[in-house]
Amino acid sequence: MIRFFLVAAMDVERLISKLFPRELKEKERQALLFTGLALVLMLAYFFGGSRGFFLQRILPILPVQIAVPDTVASFYQFASAFLLLLILPLVAVKLTSRSRLGELNFGLGDWRRGFLVAILGIVVISIPGGFFASLDPAFIREYPLAKSAVENPTRLVAYELAYGLLYYVAWEGFFRGILQSELSRFLGMIPALLVQVTASTLIHIGKPVTEVWASLLAGIAFGIAVMHIRSIWPLVIVHWALGTATDLFCAHAAGLWP
Repeated sequence: MIRFFLVAAMDVERLISKLFPRELKEKERQALLFTGLALVLMLAYFFGGSRGFFLQRILPILPVQIAVPDTVASFYQFASAFLLLLILPLVAVKLTSRSRLGELNFGLGDWRRGFLVAILGIVVISIPGGFFASLDPAFIREYPLAKSAVENPTRLVAYELAYGLLYYVAWEGFFRGILQSELSRFLGMIPALLVQVTASTLIHIGKPVTEVWASLLAGIAFGIAVMHIRSIWPLVIVHWALGTATDLFCAHAAGLWP
């Protein structure tokens, strides 16, 4: 009986070795660990890095009165995204795979093609997208995230700069940079693209329905674009321009902007 189980165990081990070579198993393990870490950071941002968390949990315990809480809450969200979706993932990658920034699409890549992508993206996507968003009442209610930011030109400039330099750099750096690039090493380019699109779409849940569907299309288009230009920066510019245009058009539609 003991011999039977020993032989059976050896047969199972040989079968597992054939189906899952050691190299493949290691890649699967790395992909699982990296995906798990990415999911934890996304959840931490979604629940603890949001404006709602600041307004509901942090604002009531602050010892000082804040004149423009929605603007401060937005800055909190942008800074949270920068920390949880950019800094911590970069540290994790540095400690594990040691991939260089260029391999994560943080370099210039094909800068000539990237320049064209940025210009065409602003003209074809960002400006028209912001305008059409302002025709949707759900977008007008949602954007700008901080209505008080529009009341003061200096505050608005600071707000939009933080929006781009903290939030959009972190967003594109995480989804189209770190997540897609690292998973492509373990899973291949197409599976990595699909994971990135799924993650970046689902994290939009709670936004206007049109934006959720648009994020699905943008995830595919931006993911394919970064494969070709090997740089997130043109996508950061397009996404940042879209966010700014949406803010201004929606603020105008709401009567907050002349």
